[in-house]
Amino acid sequence: MIKYLILFAALVLGAPSWILAKYQVAHAPAEFCVGLRFVFAFAALEIFRRIIGDKQRKLTASEWGLIFLQGLFLHSINLWLCYYSSLYMVSGLIAVTVSTMILPNMIFGQIFLKVPIRLQTVIGALLGIFGVCILFGQEILSFSGDSFVMLGFSLAFISTFFSVIGTQVSGIVLKRGISISFCTSRALLIGGLLSLAATVLKNGTPIIPTAPEFWVSILYLGVASSSICYALYNYLIKNYGPGVASYLWIAMPGVCLAISAFYEDYEWTIASTIGILAITLGSVFTGSENHISQKVRNLMQRVFLSQA
Repeated sequence: MIKYLILFAALVLGAPSWILAKYQVAHAPAEFCVGLRFVFAFAALEIFRRIIGDKQRKLTASEWGLIFLQGLFLHSINLWLCYYSSLYMVSGLIAVTVSTMILPNMIFGQIFLKVPIRLQTVIGALLGIFGVCILFGQEILSFSGDSFVMLGFSLAFISTFFSVIGTQVSGIVLKRGISISFCTSRALLIGGLLSLAATVLKNGTPIIPTAPEFWVSILYLGVASSSICYALYNYLIKNYGPGVASYLWIAMPGVCLAISAFYEDYEWTIASTIGILAITLGSVFTGSENHISQKVRNLMQRVFLSQA
C-alpha cells in the first residue's frame, strides 16, 4: 500500500509541471524561468542532502566535466525548448510527446549501451507513435490560421533528444560511484546558472516579474516537482524496483491531458481517447519487466522525469 501512496504522491506532484510552465513563459523568457526553477531545486536538494549526511569524495576534472554536460543537456537546453513549446500547444500534449522517445532510446541504447533491439520494444514504439499521430492528427485537422501546434510539437520533440544525451551522461557519472543527490544537485545548479547566463546574453538584464502566479509556479516546480518528486521517484526505484516506478510515466500523459481539458479547454474525443490508450499500451509493452533490458527501461524513466 505504501508504494502506491508514494506513486500517487509523485504523480500528483509531477503532473502539474507542464501547465505551470505556461504561467512562467507568459511573464518571462523560458531561459530565465528554467534558471530560477533549477536554482531553487538545487537549494532544496542540497538542504536535503546535508540533512541526510550524504558525503562525496573529491571529484576529478573529467567527472566535473561530465556533471557540467549533464546540467547543459538535462537541466537547461531541453527545458528551454520544452517551455517554448508550451506557447504553441496545450501543456498535456507536451507530456504526450515524451512517448516518442521510445525510438531514440532504442537507437541510443544500441549505440551506447550495446542493448539489442527487441521485438516487444519495437511493438511498444509503434503503438506509441500511432497514438501520437492520432492525437496530433486531431490537432492538425483542427488547424486554424493562428495555430502553430506542429511548431510546438517540433520544439518538444527536439528537446527530448537533448534529454537522452543528458541521461546518457548521467549514467556514466553514476557508474563512477558518485552520489546521486550530489551529482544531481550540482547538475541542477549548473543548468540553472547556464540558463540565467543565456537569459542575459539573449535579452540583457532580465526584468523580474512581480505576478504572484509566476513565483508560485517557480517555487512549486523547483521544490515540489524537481526535488521532492525526484526523491520519491528514486525511492520507488531503489525499494520496489523500476517496474513499480514505471507506472509514473505510463500514467502521466493521460493525467496531464485531463488537466489540460480542465484548465486549457482541451477537448476529449474518441480519437484522443484511442491515442492515449495506444500510448499507454505502448509504454506498458516497452516497460515490461520480463522482456526489455533494464538499462533501456531506466533510461526512458529518467528521460521522462527530466522533462517533467
